[in-house]
Amino acid sequence: MNEFLYVEFVFNGSIECDELTEKLEKLGADFNYISDSFSEEWHQSDSHTISGKIRAEAATVIKLTDKFLADRMRISYISATLKDKYRNR
Repeated sequence: MNEFLYVEFVFNGSIECDELTEKLEKLGADFNYISDSFSEEWHQSDSHTISGKIRAEAATVIKLTDKFLADRMRISYISATLKDKYRNR
């Protein structure tokens, strides 16, 4: 199964940013970066996002084993094909 989900990781502050980006880098090809909410004024905002595509299997593993990432991961899009695949079981 090589389906991807579109996700956002929502976090606060530079300490969470450092830990989050380190963990996302370790995902390698399982996570494809799309965009982030960083700007020159990003320190003034309370929360920030990093958006990307993640393999469905990796998202499942994160939800089950990595509380830090799971608490910050918001699934924003699941393809109809993937939804139907599990709906029909």
